[in-house]
Amino acid sequence: MVRFYAIEPKAHPAYHWAEYPERGSKTVYKVTGVRKCGDLISSYVWSSRMIDCLVKCGATGYSARPVTVLRGRQELRGYLRVCVLGKGGPLDCERSKVTLWKGRTIFGHEAVYMHEDGWDGNDLFRIPELGGRNFAVERVISELKKLNPTNVTFTFSTECSLP
Repeated sequence: MVRFYAIEPKAHPAYHWAEYPERGSKTVYKVTGVRKCGDLISSYVWSSRMIDCLVKCGATGYSARPVTVLRGRQELRGYLRVCVLGKGGPLDCERSKVTLWKGRTIFGHEAVYMHEDGWDGNDLFRIPELGGRNFAVERVISELKKLNPTNVTFTFSTECSLP
């Protein structure tokens, strides 16, 4: 059984993103309401030091590209736009103790288990039914924890829950 964790921001700063032609059509994240963003602004914007760690440990299942992050008029350097490409297996609803809404939409769960036969084997992945939540295998999480990253939580899959 693969051991994996959710990677999520502790606090979600208010942000929005858009393409701005005056900035060369780069993706721009505008962040408000925080003094410091930490290593994880959202599931899509990670610090370059976290990405460097992924490269160093040979992690698979993601791509990263430059992004502009603005707080007011100040540009915050050292962030990348991350796209998690790995595909986890379908959610094992029975073991995850899923609560369904109208019989088909996941409303909550007490843990996250997936059918591993559908997992593509990448170190970083998403489980289709859980949308934008990023997951990573234990080996990668161990390396990321060594960084003591800020504004990041690593939650073991059996401890992940949604009310």
